[in-house]
Amino acid sequence: MRKDDDCLIASPILKGISVLDLSSTLQLLGSKYSLMKRHHEQSDKLVKLRANYEMLKYKFLEECEPKYETLKQKYSEECAERKRLHNELIKLKGNMRVFFADAGH
Repeated sequence: MRKDDDCLIASPILKGISVLDLSSTLQLLGSKYSLMKRHHEQSDKLVKLRANYEMLKYKFLEECEPKYETLKQKYSEECAERKRLHNELIKLKGNMRVFFADAGH
């Protein structure tokens, strides 16, 4: 067993630090702890934001779905009316062509 393997600190980063340099070790551990704490807080914020996003998305869908269906129905009705009017116009043009062709003879 090597001399540095009997170290109580399992971290490879901290293994190289001598026991006499405890203040540096504590500072390093403190900064690592602070960093991990900030990451954890940010992670919590992201989870809350995600939940808020999902809630707003479903609220939006609930509010907009009926409006969308109404507009889709109106659009379908308008398209059908436009098609009916177009077909009637074509029919009338044909009737006029026949009428004027007969009137010319």
